[in-house]
Amino acid sequence: MESPDHIPGLEADARSLVAAAARRVSIAGGQSAFRPGQACSAFLLVTAGSVKVSTVTDSGRELLLYRVGPGQTCVLTTAALLAHADYDAEGIAETDTEALAIPLPLFDELLASSPAFRQFVFSSYGERLRDLIGLVQEVSQRQVDRRLARFLAERATTPIVMTHQ
Repeated sequence: MESPDHIPGLEADARSLVAAAARRVSIAGGQSAFRPGQACSAFLLVTAGSVKVSTVTDSGRELLLYRVGPGQTCVLTTAALLAHADYDAEGIAETDTEALAIPLPLFDELLASSPAFRQFVFSSYGERLRDLIGLVQEVSQRQVDRRLARFLAERATTPIVMTHQ
């Protein structure tokens, strides 16, 4: 039995369901919370600690997507649950971490029956999605910088007479 107090405004019926079916998950610092290709079976709400979510680029570089701290959820977990898909990135506990795990069947039931739970899930999802879009913009701008540097370096044998256009 686990306390549903971490989900604001949860209705009494939903609170009872969460208290009966959710469980506390402990992940030691440095341990994997999930890996690419692993089935996603529960909605995780971090209550203490921090999980780093990252992926590896084609060049082998680790790309930090985001961190999940106390009171936060993982957008990748939510997306995997909604799509009934596997994880496509890795989550590593940066510190000893505690989370509330809501099993997939209960997650689906709460989405259908609890406006407060649905609002919590999609609000958290929206915030993380905005953060990820910002990251994509940053990464793509950085690549533009690299392409520009390469272009200029290739023409560095003589003075470059060009405009920014």
